[in-house]
Amino acid sequence: MDVPPVGCASGWEVGAFTTFTTRALPLRCAKPPKSTTTLSSGPTVRGNTLRTRSHRVSRLSIPAPQRRDLQRDPGDEVLVPRPSYPLFEYLAALESVADRHYGLFYDHGWFIDFHTIERAINQRTRAIVLVNPNNPTGHFIRRHELDELVALCERHDIAIVSDEVFSDYLIEPAPDSVLTLRGVADFALNGLSKLVGLPQMKLAWMITKRPMPELEIVADTYLSVGTPVQVALPALLELRAPVQRQIIERVRENLAVMPRSLDVEAGWYAIVPVMDEDETVLALLRERNVLVQPGYFYDFERSGYIVVSLLTAPEVFARGIGW
Repeated sequence: MDVPPVGCASGWEVGAFTTFTTRALPLRCAKPPKSTTTLSSGPTVRGNTLRTRSHRVSRLSIPAPQRRDLQRDPGDEVLVPRPSYPLFEYLAALESVADRHYGLFYDHGWFIDFHTIERAINQRTRAIVLVNPNNPTGHFIRRHELDELVALCERHDIAIVSDEVFSDYLIEPAPDSVLTLRGVADFALNGLSKLVGLPQMKLAWMITKRPMPELEIVADTYLSVGTPVQVALPALLELRAPVQRQIIERVRENLAVMPRSLDVEAGWYAIVPVMDEDETVLALLRERNVLVQPGYFYDFERSGYIVVSLLTAPEVFARGIGW
């Protein structure tokens, strides 16, 4: 596969949490543009020249942010989906931001409850977070939902943040599913953790709709990503296709023997409706030595779901899932 050159300006830039503009959509940068980007705390790329620098920045030198540039004040709010990954609440608290929830509902697929978004928005709302595909429901946003969401965010001057770490793990996406919001979302996020199945490597990036020089200061503040993983990035990306192929094959094989589960478009989890999630989880653990997670771990709106990992070795999964 084509491997993006490390440090290609406005391309695949490497940093503690790096940024680059939507001109970076291809996996390969044919010719670096003239704009300046930064490898976190020091190296700066201008065209094909990499140089290092140190800088002391006063608060007054940071460009005045637009509202949708997502610089926020303590007490500002971010809307996050429910159900979804349970870490958002803690991340928001660490940044002195309040998380508010909007709902998802299931009707032969998962969909956004826009009434809950409208009720949650106020003058302190700065962003709406999507997980596309969602973890753990495994659904993508649909085209008509995206159109409505973009119009809503334009109307309220709210940024869209799209977390797309599972987007390569397709199972059976719907015809009108939107597989990526790059170029639409104000911030699109991804990283090696899921892309290559290497959570220990600690390298992630964001793609922005427009240049945001102030994010260079944020990247410097959080320090640079480790040099070894930067140097290894091209080789790690080479592993992407074979690693993902093995994961997808395993996920599909395990999903095929599930006795029942809700529709899933992507990712590596299945949602199973049950009568009593607490009792089911405990009974599976006690009687069959099978570990699953209750739905309330992921803030499901109502009780009655368990979350099953599809990454287990198929022969083990088939024995454990026969409840």
